[in-house]
Amino acid sequence: MVVSVATSFVVGLALRVVILEHRWHGAVGGDEAIVGLMAEDLRHHGDPTIFFWGQHYGGSLESMIAAALFVVLPTSTLVLKLVPMGLALAAAGVHARLASDRIGTAAGLTTFAVLATWPPTFVWFSTVALAFYWVSLLLGGVLVWLALDSVERANHSARWLALGFVGGAMWWTTPQSIFVGLPTVVWLLWRQRRRLGATWPAIPAFFIGSSLWWFDNLRSGWASLESPQVNDSTYLDRLALFFEKGVVRITGIDELVPGPELVAMLLSLVVVGFALVGLWRAHRKAPHLSSLLLAIAVSYPFLFAVFPTSWAIGEGRYLLPLWTVLAMGLAAWVPDRRPVIPVVLAICLGAVTLLGIDDIPTLENQAAPDVPRPADLTWAIDALDELGIDHVAGNYWVVYPMAFESDGSLVVRPTASSRNPEWDAEVAAAPIVAHVFVNGSTSLPDSLDAVEEQGLPHELLVGEELTLLLIDQKPDDGVELPDTRTVGVAG
Repeated sequence: MVVSVATSFVVGLALRVVILEHRWHGAVGGDEAIVGLMAEDLRHHGDPTIFFWGQHYGGSLESMIAAALFVVLPTSTLVLKLVPMGLALAAAGVHARLASDRIGTAAGLTTFAVLATWPPTFVWFSTVALAFYWVSLLLGGVLVWLALDSVERANHSARWLALGFVGGAMWWTTPQSIFVGLPTVVWLLWRQRRRLGATWPAIPAFFIGSSLWWFDNLRSGWASLESPQVNDSTYLDRLALFFEKGVVRITGIDELVPGPELVAMLLSLVVVGFALVGLWRAHRKAPHLSSLLLAIAVSYPFLFAVFPTSWAIGEGRYLLPLWTVLAMGLAAWVPDRRPVIPVVLAICLGAVTLLGIDDIPTLENQAAPDVPRPADLTWAIDALDELGIDHVAGNYWVVYPMAFESDGSLVVRPTASSRNPEWDAEVAAAPIVAHVFVNGSTSLPDSLDAVEEQGLPHELLVGEELTLLLIDQKPDDGVELPDTRTVGVAG
């Protein structure tokens, strides 16, 4: 058992280290930098942000954890990324323990092996600090655990209090918590239908756990209930998308069997069916776990299609909770008399993930606005420090990472998709602003033309990968420079 857990952990950790070093070169992304800045704001000023900057959803638990780490460890990209990496492996451990306690030791070890090393996109995504996805996954596993304990053991007020609080924290963290939370609550109410009176402590505990959500929405006019993304997709469009592309993203079949999309979809549906049958077979050993996980799995596509944001399959961030359920279903097929299977599986899946590392997203996916942003922003940060300039404007994917990596010495304003109105106003009022551009971007000559047309004094500093356009401006100049990049929502 120790060998299996250690193997899966080491392989999973090694994969993430390789991804950080060889695909992202230790750099932090634009949205990640926001999480780091939220953590720094909390650490220095003690002012917690309820949601991800600039929106009314996506609770800030991960940034709070990062803030705690920044107290004892140096503020850095690595420490920031340790949070989602740790939460991902912790979530794998919680779900593995659920399977181990109720289905069997081999099932638990196999669950951990699968979740720690597969699929490649999820392994990569666990190195990205995006505020709420991985903490939500961990809370979902804890919620399922508490729900099972509430049914399988004698009623106890403390357990119901914990269950309600965790459910409330999930609701604050992300609206997609209903993917697991809603079927769990329905399942729990049905199981407790003759003892509903004992469940009352969960209700006030839920409101305590989600109190920050209610506080913000009472001030904002229930802004959290508004869809953050509007497109023309319908409920049926998103339901079809789940089966056409979502199941492929969950299972990672396209990484194993390159070929036509139809083949990948059909094979993925076979894997999903195999997992569901595994959960059904586990009913004899773990009737409560089996029925609850089946309820979550069967309802998942129909709840998934409710959210307009689900149209963006991407790396599969909205499918993470379903993968944990399917992993336990697949693991249920592994007999306890075959303890070597989890070890072999972790090594094989890790090898496939490593071989496909070139397909994992890199900084090239963060165009600024029409060329990839560089990993190293040090030259621009150091140059501004020497010049005594601390107000910067530029592309979203460049300026927020610069603010984070400068240890808070820079105040920045993106040319599109702002996250901090106070910073925007401060940059707009600054007498000198440095506009940063990635070399080769068409936005640089366009911006130079705009500055010259307005007759503003300026100076150009050219580095190997970045260019700084220093502009003397008055508070009322309202300098507008072009940038064609529009950033999507984080959630």
